Amino acid sequence: MGNCHGRGWREPWNLHVAVVLDPANRKSAVFRTATAPLRSIEAEMIEAAGPEVARAMSDRQMKEAALKKAETKASGGDVTARADALALAVQLACEPVAPMPRLLVNDTTAEAIEITLAAQGGPLFVVGCEGGIFDTMAGRYSSGVANLDCFLKGHAGDDLRGDRVTRDSLIVDRVWLTLCYAVQGKILRGMASQRAFRGRGLVGRFLYAMPESL
Repeated sequence: MGNCHGRGWREPWNLHVAVVLDPANRKSAVFRTATAPLRSIEAEMIEAAGPEVARAMSDRQMKEAALKKAETKASGGDVTARADALALAVQLACEPVAPMPRLLVNDTTAEAIEITLAAQGGPLFVVGCEGGIFDTMAGRYSSGVANLDCFLKGHAGDDLRGDRVTRDSLIVDRVWLTLCYAVQGKILRGMASQRAFRGRGLVGRFLYAMPESL
């Protein structure tokens, strides 16, 4: 996931791209065509992983049911049940069920992107042709407070470590987040007007294209 530039220097290959087009330029149709190969690969990965994920999920559910029974018996003083419960608890902690593969997501919340990044181990492709993701970055779901961490870290391949009161901690050793959006000019102007976007370097991380309208 990186390219070497000189001795000891590596840069991730992922890009942040914004294509600026006015309405009625068939952005949606072009996006469907452009992302079709990735969607096809994602579908094949999901189909291949499905049986193993289903088996692992069923096995986990059975172990969780056995753990509850053992804990109930252990609470009554059953020493053997206590040992079984502790062993099952350790086993469940060491055997998380791998999620279904995901390559692409569309407009969503920053927290949902972080959760998907953690589940997938780092790489993710966030695409769209409406530009709602920029409203998310600006704080649509965070009381107007810009939420840029995962996007900034995802450009550089940095570590992502987050703690939230309402969820478990998230730890991703290397985040590779590719953003590709086809948006109207007003979205781009809105990006430029956001002080947080400019001050924290988000605007400068994008490659911009302004093709001629057909």
